[in-house]
This record gives sequence, C-alpha cells and structure tokens, in this order.
Amino acid sequence: MRLTVGFLLSFLSVQAMAQYTTPTKLSTAQLTFADDLDFAWLDLALDRQITSFQAGDLTGTIKLGGKSYPRKKLLSSVILFKKIV
Repeated sequence: MRLTVGFLLSFLSVQAMAQYTTPTKLSTAQLTFADDLDFAWLDLALDRQITSFQAGDLTGTIKLGGKSYPRKKLLSSVILFKKIV
C-alpha cells in the first residue's frame, strides 16, 4: 500500500498551480502490481497531506482523465479517505 498511497498523495500535491492537467494517457498495457497491505504509515501520510492542503492554495481546478475537478475537493477527498481506512 505504500507505493499506491505514496503515488496518490504525491500525484495530488499540485499546490503551486491554479490549474493542473494530470499527465495521463490511455494505455492497453497490462500492469502487474503487488501490495504488502502495510497500513502502518498510511495515517501519518494522510495527516501530512491534510496539513499540506490546509496550508496551501486550493483555488482553481485539477484535470484528471479528461474531467476537471475543483482543487478544494482534494482536501475533502483525503479527509473522507482517512475516515474510510
């Protein structure tokens, strides 16, 4: 889980830009993935991301997979994810 969460959190940390388009491409490649499901550091990573989002400017939008989302939803999404896990 460290790789997945680390990638997700770094991917969402785009606080320097008012509008950001993620570097996504459609791929037909098959990916293999292994996860140790070690949640030991997940809580700390989420707390740090929440702190970062609260201190940053979340105006503007982020474009992901062809859809645009308000950047202020990043904070509420991370908080909701933390409640789930």
